[in-house]
Amino acid sequence: NANTGKTVIPAQYRHAWQFNGEDLAAVVGFQDDSLRFIGRNGAPACDKAFAYVLDEDYVFHNGNCIMARKENGGTVYGLLGKDGEWILEQEYYYMYYEQSVGLFYVSQLNEDDVRRQGYWNPRGYWEYEPIYDKVNFNNADNTVFITENGIKRQVKPDGTVVEPFVIDYVSLLEYTPTGESNIEVDGDYQKRVLTNSKVAKYSCDYKCGLLDLKTGKPLTPAVFDDIYAVSEDILRCELVGLNFEVLYNSKGQKIN
Repeated sequence: NANTGKTVIPAQYRHAWQFNGEDLAAVVGFQDDSLRFIGRNGAPACDKAFAYVLDEDYVFHNGNCIMARKENGGTVYGLLGKDGEWILEQEYYYMYYEQSVGLFYVSQLNEDDVRRQGYWNPRGYWEYEPIYDKVNFNNADNTVFITENGIKRQVKPDGTVVEPFVIDYVSLLEYTPTGESNIEVDGDYQKRVLTNSKVAKYSCDYKCGLLDLKTGKPLTPAVFDDIYAVSEDILRCELVGLNFEVLYNSKGQKIN
């Protein structure tokens, strides 16, 4: 007991996790290498045994416990109820309980091995299905910023759209014109640099997209690691996670 310092359940386990304000706690005994659950009186609370990963936390939050196990050299996650039945099967890339919003963060890989995220409500439903690039809660006004396919929007908890297009920042693109690479400034020669007047790059959750400087509208979603100008009409767009680039024109069209 953390308040009194008295031993409530004598030492008899190889590993044990806290009750965390719930009626169940996870333990690993000496009979085998399995994780089980006990009640506050130390008696077994469930006849089922589970595989575990030692550096993970097995505690209940609002009647739900994140369960991790090793599979194919990696770790997979699921969600277990107090009755020992699966709420979410162990097939997710990552999970954790986000105390500030009272929801379970859930991440999974889609069919293209792209990481998507969402939030599970302990009441038993998806608050946000794990199909989004990013979900950020705004405690200042109780809204949510959702990024999907490179476009971020601000919504209310009921799904009402507050802002359909939200960005992190905008950067102007500079380039060196061909045939005029150097200019003289106070007797020194410097590279001649021009600013692209047609497009800029905008950022959304650490990825970049092309923005029309005349209309302020996005020409591409924010799906690139970075963007560089070659000229007024040719842009180098760096593919995410790769040292390769594709070319786009100033209308947001890919150059084949």
